[in-house]
Order: sequence, then structure tokens, then C-alpha cells
Amino acid sequence: MKKYLKSVLEWKICCSLIYTVSILIFIIIKMILRKNDISIVELLSLLCMSIVVSILQYLFFSETRTHKMTYMKRLVLFALLFLPILGFIAYQFHWFPIEKISAWILFIVIYVIILVIMTLGFEIYFRISEKKYEGIIGQYKKEKDAS
Repeated sequence: MKKYLKSVLEWKICCSLIYTVSILIFIIIKMILRKNDISIVELLSLLCMSIVVSILQYLFFSETRTHKMTYMKRLVLFALLFLPILGFIAYQFHWFPIEKISAWILFIVIYVIILVIMTLGFEIYFRISEKKYEGIIGQYKKEKDAS
């Protein structure tokens, strides 16, 4: 039961963060397009997207069965599953003119750019964390050898 509650708590935090970031990205896009409003439907669509992406993120990037796969394989599977789901949400909630091919191309380009930026950000974070923990382990070994 504790593990389940911990998982639910992690998911809620993740979903909230994703929702907040998605709203910020949406606001920036709206400002670029010189539109000054966000409708309730748009907010609901971002909530739907946040729920889906946080579930996928939990499945692919937490200690679940997929954790045994390489990080790259999990990332590719996540990206390949999420893009059509996100496209479906964009289609259902009319994020942009459906019939414009250029809008869909831009949508995919933005998706790839955000995916690359987030992946690089996590890679940098993990490398910094790895060095930090290597330093802590090195310090522990020195102290252990000295005693």
C-alpha cells in the first residue's frame, strides 16, 4: 500500500509540474501569435495532455518493468507513443487549423525541439548528479580507509 501511495504522490507532483509548464509554453505561443486569451477548453486540453504525459513518463522513466530497458529505448518509445496521442489531443481540441499541413509540420518540429531540450536538460542534470555522488562515495571510501 505504501508503494502505491508513493506512486500516486509522485504522479500527482509530475502531472502538476507538466500542467504548469504546458500552460507557460501555451502562453508564450499565444503571445507570439498575438492572442490575449486562453479558453477553458484550451486549459482542459492541456490538463488532458498533462495526465497522459505524466502516466507515460511514470511508465517509462520510473522503476517499473520498462526500467530494465536502456534509457535510449525508453526515450524513443515514449516519444513515439506520445506524439500521436498529443496529435490526437491537438486535433480534438483544435489547437490550430486542422487542414493546414504547415501547422502540423510546425507542431511536429516544436515537439521534437522540446523533446531534445528536455532530454539534454535531464542528461546534464544526471551527469552533474553522477559527479556529485561519485565525490560523496570517494569521500566515504577515504574516511573508511583512514579508520
